[in-house]
Amino acid sequence: MLGGIYENKGNKGSRWVVRFTTGEANITKRFADKAEAERFLTGLRYENDKGTFDAREYSKEKPLSFENLSSQWLDKKKLTVKCYRNLVNHISYASKYFGDKNIKEIGFGDLEDFFDQLPSRLSGKSKYNIKITLMSFWRWAVKRDRRQREPILMPDFPEVQYILGWRNTISLDMQDNIIDEVMKISEKKVWFAIRLLSTYPKIRPIELLNIKEKDIDLNIGVLKVEQNKGKKKKDKLIKLVDEDRELFKTFTRALPEVYFFRHETGTHAGERFGKDRLYANWKRACKNLNIDGVDLYGGTKHSTVKAMRQYFRPDEIQKATGIVSNTAFSRYYQEEFEDELKIYEKRSEIRNLKTGDKKVIKFDEVKRQ
Repeated sequence: MLGGIYENKGNKGSRWVVRFTTGEANITKRFADKAEAERFLTGLRYENDKGTFDAREYSKEKPLSFENLSSQWLDKKKLTVKCYRNLVNHISYASKYFGDKNIKEIGFGDLEDFFDQLPSRLSGKSKYNIKITLMSFWRWAVKRDRRQREPILMPDFPEVQYILGWRNTISLDMQDNIIDEVMKISEKKVWFAIRLLSTYPKIRPIELLNIKEKDIDLNIGVLKVEQNKGKKKKDKLIKLVDEDRELFKTFTRALPEVYFFRHETGTHAGERFGKDRLYANWKRACKNLNIDGVDLYGGTKHSTVKAMRQYFRPDEIQKATGIVSNTAFSRYYQEEFEDELKIYEKRSEIRNLKTGDKKVIKFDEVKRQ
């Protein structure tokens, strides 16, 4: 029989000592009551005979505790993800709830109770995001533990439902009015960035701000955009309409690694625009025009996609807002870009119908009006 119970007469507080030794562990634990010590030793022997013994569950360092494992996971994610703060926030809720509990002991019921006790101030979307983070953490833990004798298993997760709210949209005329107002109240690159968002629904605001000089190829008229969302994070290749291609040429270029949408002067010269810069100028323009309840995303991407329905089939529009894999520009891409380009050109065409002029807009002249 593995292990034994030994009496330590000199220590009345923990008189009985259990020693259990296998090829993978050397466990020593003290008890005041002999019967309790016997139950503990019997449990160890039963687990060992059954093949479910895991020495880590009895380590003082608690390597299988939720708090310890999730901390390790966050350390690894810190080097690979851009949304690290969100992960820390999501894990903190679970860490406070589960603490040092053995991750192998956390099942469906425990997770259901965890989600039920989350603060009521959290929206359904926030709770759903916490679930996605926890599932990602558990997948890592399971994969990392796969070679163990008694590995961690993936638990079932409860349903976390939410209703995604609709974004308010506007007509293209109103969209152009807001963009024109941005031109009057802000700097040229802010105006140009918002204009691009209204023409190319494939690009998200933060993705646009992350564009560097090296990502702009005006010889073939292509913009490379690093995707910041989705499992397959491949670059998007955007074919520029001629008008925007020419507008890019009006800006002073810099070294390849410099952000294109950057501060030109002041203490932050050369630094990328902050993530709220476009939104703040959009809202300010809306306020000047007495337009309420339309955010940047809804007023650009969503509004453009909705307006394009009268000109193109749903599958064509879906393609123009989808993801293109990052490979060399070739004849295949030239063909693939045709369907997308006609949608972008239509948006540009509608904008130019007002003046019947397709010349490059002179930003400085508008600012002086």
